[in-house]
Amino acid sequence: MNLAELKEAYKARKLALDSAKKEEEKYKALLKDAMLEAGESDYTDEAGYRFERIVQERKSMDEEKLLAELHERNLTGCIKTVEAVDEDATLKAVEAGELPQEVLADALKVTEVVMLKLTAPKKAKAKKVITIWKTPIVATVEQVLKDLKLQLYGAGLLKEIKNTGSDLMCTCPFHANGKEHNPSCGVLLQQKVTKDKTYEAGTVHCYTCGYTADLPQFVADLLGLSSPVEGFKWLVNQYNYQTEERELPDLDMYRGSTAKSSVLEESLVKQYTQNLLQSEEACRYLHKRRIANWVLEAYELGFDPEDKTVLFPVRGMDGKVIFYKGRSIAGKHFYNAKEIDKTSVVFGLWEILNGSFSWGTSDQIEEVWITESEIDALSLISYGVPAVAIMGSHISEDQCKELERTPFRRFVLATDNDDAGRKGASQIKMLLIPKGFRFINLKWHTSLKDINDLVKEYGDGWKDHLTGY
Repeated sequence: MNLAELKEAYKARKLALDSAKKEEEKYKALLKDAMLEAGESDYTDEAGYRFERIVQERKSMDEEKLLAELHERNLTGCIKTVEAVDEDATLKAVEAGELPQEVLADALKVTEVVMLKLTAPKKAKAKKVITIWKTPIVATVEQVLKDLKLQLYGAGLLKEIKNTGSDLMCTCPFHANGKEHNPSCGVLLQQKVTKDKTYEAGTVHCYTCGYTADLPQFVADLLGLSSPVEGFKWLVNQYNYQTEERELPDLDMYRGSTAKSSVLEESLVKQYTQNLLQSEEACRYLHKRRIANWVLEAYELGFDPEDKTVLFPVRGMDGKVIFYKGRSIAGKHFYNAKEIDKTSVVFGLWEILNGSFSWGTSDQIEEVWITESEIDALSLISYGVPAVAIMGSHISEDQCKELERTPFRRFVLATDNDDAGRKGASQIKMLLIPKGFRFINLKWHTSLKDINDLVKEYGDGWKDHLTGY
């Protein structure tokens, strides 16, 4: 069999086996229940196959409970001591020069495991469309209204209140200067057919002032366009477009970077930033977390007013924003862009390398702090400390490669003050010390969880509660 035939043969058998396993489990469960109901524990068919319903007791030792009893009774002879490498102590020995770095590098085993994985194709999601003037528009009514609201942000128009299922109720932009308190404007989410007339999706009717229009007219009136035709053109241009692939310049610093690029339009980035600067609520949230105004602007933080989410931009190799990490200001909720794996990039690395900060240029920086979250990094930056975030407790191979491409070779590990943070710090050192990096370990003299909590609590005196740097 050739390669193509082998692939097809394997796929056919794998799919058949998976299907058979599901069927087997289904009928096994049904048969066990049926035998219990019939009071039957075993049965042999005419062909000699025997069916047995067996009930077994599986016992396991609660080791934690027993260990506590053994310690209580001073029966330490019943407790085994297993010899194992203390990773933290070993890394400290390397840092102190007691153990050659080469020994650690030699002991670092890399095992190649060959696996075969078959993944079913993803079903293509049908694009949601609405029909305007017999023309399909690749969007939903909700999307159109949200985009119009964003475009008019600052005017306070189109406050979307409630989705009733058949329509969307919002404040009417055409009376009371768009400032009415009770939403009176209904926008059809889908086509509505009555005895007398058919109303297309996007039809707008205000139950207070009587304004009625189709979606092109509504867009034209809202944006100040000359006619419904111009409103229709806006809809077509906005949603029925073809995306273009862009090639990004390859900077020497980032040659071969692992971060994939999906560059956001500069206008969208600026809009998000403007949203933040105009939102007292979002700015107040960040100020409470001791993020300085100059940091908000230098890092071009954004805000999505619809979801009440502060947006932290992550930049690619050319300084363009490739995706956002989102953090809700209404509760502890986090959002990640689906297009880019966050473990392939390091937040704030481009800014440290290319920004104009008080600590000088990248070749003048002696050490960089590594944090878990972007808000921890920005807290440090607000106090003049160069910092980046790996957006989690553990570092990935791709993120290690990103750091290797920089001139920095000494880092302060400012992961969270908990078990996960300490394990993450050990993992970072284990991966990067063999590659020539040096690390400074922080000792926390407080029970606070992370750097941002420390800065919020102690302000200018935050360093007094840490030693090691």
